[in-house]
Amino acid sequence: MCISDNEFVSQKEIAAHMKISTATVAVSLKKLEKGGYIEKIVDENDNRLNKIVLTDKAKAIVNDSKRMFDTVEDTMFKNFSNEEKQQFKEYLERIEGNLKNEG
Repeated sequence: MCISDNEFVSQKEIAAHMKISTATVAVSLKKLEKGGYIEKIVDENDNRLNKIVLTDKAKAIVNDSKRMFDTVEDTMFKNFSNEEKQQFKEYLERIEGNLKNEG
C-alpha cells in the first residue's frame, strides 16, 4: 500500500515511511519483484537509485484490497452517526498517543 500511495518511491523512502530498516525493505522488495508485483526503475538523475513501481498485477490486488476494506468499514460503522464515528476516531487517537508515550 505504501508503494501504491507513493508512486516512484525509493527503498530508503519506504523504510523511513514504515520506520523499518532498509535491509528489511530490501528483503521484501526482492520477494515482491520475484513474484511480479513490483519493478525497479533506475533514477535518470542518479544511477545508484532505484524507484519502485507497482506492476499491473499488483495494482489489481491493491484495488481489490481497497474495495474489501471499504466493504468491511461500511459494515462496521453501519448504524453509527458521523458524530459517533468522529468520537471513536478520537478515542483511537488518544489510545495511540498513550501507547507511544509508554515506549
